Amino acid sequence: MEMDAIINSIIATISLLVGTLFGSRLQRLLTHPRVTIESTSDLKANNIKCVSIVVSNKGRTAAEKCVGSITFDNLTKDMLLAHEKAVDHEDLPESPNGDHGGLTPNSFRPIDRERLCWAHITNPDKYDINPGSKTLLDIFKAIKRKDSNQWYLIIPSENGWKKIRARLIDRNYCGKLIVSPANYKPTVKSFIIEPSREEEGPTLKLIK
Repeated sequence: MEMDAIINSIIATISLLVGTLFGSRLQRLLTHPRVTIESTSDLKANNIKCVSIVVSNKGRTAAEKCVGSITFDNLTKDMLLAHEKAVDHEDLPESPNGDHGGLTPNSFRPIDRERLCWAHITNPDKYDINPGSKTLLDIFKAIKRKDSNQWYLIIPSENGWKKIRARLIDRNYCGKLIVSPANYKPTVKSFIIEPSREEEGPTLKLIK
């Protein structure tokens, strides 16, 4: 009789543990955020084209402290634009020391999962996306020279547009975009950037 009571107690304890663990896991599966990269969003004015992506949360809870990052495949130093070849006015916010920085052919390193900024006031590097909401993540700004049809790209950093990641020449690029909430798994989307066609400017295309 004593043995039966012990066995029943063990079974009850195991059942409670399994139920707790499974229930907790099931709750996370049903209520987690679901971040999606939906489309591109372009804003063009005169000789400047701003390109962002639309990021949505289709889950049931907020996607907390989302970080957006970018990787360029097979980037080489000859794809970087030297600072002195940039135009005088790039429609960038004022930098604390007057220098927007960025990689150059002489200070090259790969752009691999480097942070971007969100298209909100102060361009934060982290952003909470509520359930059913969408927002924009800035990817690049394309600048057209007034005296020619030549364009180049500016990539922002986690410091927004005050400190840029790099300036790139106008050509084909491919890579990956990653949006990572602090409370769930990241969302990854491949992309290509097609070079400019005169007035149209460079184009970002998402690959399914």
